[in-house]
Amino acid sequence: SDPRAWVPRRLYGPLFALTRALGLGDMNPGGLLVDDAGRYTLLDTEQGRYEVRPNPALYVPLDMPWVVNDALNEPADYAPAVTAFRAAFAKAEADGSLLALLQKAGLTRSEARRDLELLKGNVSRFDEVLAADLLVANRTFLKGAKEWGLGDAQARALSDLNRALLALEGGLAERRALAMRDAAREALSRAGELTHRNYVLGPREWGALLRSETARAHLAALHADESAHLPKRDGARALLAALTQ
Repeated sequence: SDPRAWVPRRLYGPLFALTRALGLGDMNPGGLLVDDAGRYTLLDTEQGRYEVRPNPALYVPLDMPWVVNDALNEPADYAPAVTAFRAAFAKAEADGSLLALLQKAGLTRSEARRDLELLKGNVSRFDEVLAADLLVANRTFLKGAKEWGLGDAQARALSDLNRALLALEGGLAERRALAMRDAAREALSRAGELTHRNYVLGPREWGALLRSETARAHLAALHADESAHLPKRDGARALLAALTQ
């Protein structure tokens, strides 16, 4: 339930570009540390420099912290970082600074040239590798949504809520999503439904909201309660609107 255990959406693109370009193996959240100031450090990179190719048949969520199973991953989350990385890579290759950096790391000139070609190949395959990464992650989310009875519109509504939560920047949309999540769990609790303590809402919880008249009645009462805290009332209202899409 601690938001610090999640990767902010703004890092999805940079993490993808860096990890896939360098061919980092065994990448998992344990290799990405965040300090109290919100600064991130990437650790355990000695298993780098392998050839990355798309593999939509293989998916281990913990090895891909730049995607989530709890929402639909959007290509727009990645495009700016991919474009910037390609430009920086092309410049560093053209001016020789990347080759020099590889040699400074202890590689011989021939080893550095070999690794440079490997990195170039990885960068050239960004688009197809990203498409495969998003395909498998989004397929996992949609499969879970379907198992709990969510149609396309409701799966999208849940995804929008969780994406707002995972911005982790404190913006208006995120604050509204937090109010919606808390209203959902309060309503489910009043209806006697089991809730998870995850930071985001799961498809099981969303499906329970759709099925439970008691939960939805509580949301309606909460929205109508003029003595309730305004963000709480707004969260109930927004959640009711999302559930009727």
